[in-house]
Amino acid sequence: MRAVNLIDRLIVRHVVESLAKAGYSFSIPEDSGNELELTGNVPKTLQALAGVDDERLYVSIGAKPCGWVYFVFGNDGFNVVSDYTTNLETVLASSFLFSKDLEEGKLELAIRQD
Repeated sequence: MRAVNLIDRLIVRHVVESLAKAGYSFSIPEDSGNELELTGNVPKTLQALAGVDDERLYVSIGAKPCGWVYFVFGNDGFNVVSDYTTNLETVLASSFLFSKDLEEGKLELAIRQD
């Protein structure tokens, strides 16, 4: 796995886990025009986000939509969160700090090159 892919996955996991801990549910638009409802299921959400170039994750509290996070994968990893609704900024703050710490080398990753 390339380092960028690993960084993308770590940051996305952090974002999704932070949102789930704050009580948000998730959905992702499907090609059919429907939305894939993921509730607060972190593994299922991460699986749905795997293998795409970009994706918008819609978040809600109960049945009330309240924002989204737009991910763009495969760039430098640290900017995988490309855009988001500002009402989620407080919840995403720890993920932004996590990303910054990764980028500045404050957190070390063991990357096995196969």
